Amino acid sequence: MTLPPDRPRTSDVALMLFAVGMLIFGSPARALWANSGRNWLTPFGLWLLLLLVAAAAARTRKSDDS
Repeated sequence: MTLPPDRPRTSDVALMLFAVGMLIFGSPARALWANSGRNWLTPFGLWLLLLLVAAAAARTRKSDDS
């Protein structure tokens, strides 16, 4: 019986992106981008960036499986 190839699974990537999202939006590091000098679109831009990275990771994992 052969072992599966050693590569990160989609769930590992999703967990890592969740941790990054929590760091950006839920930790005291939020003070770096949530100050009054920033544009009101900043949190939406960060959220969009996180979603685009997640979509790219999912697409990469999907093309690796086939």
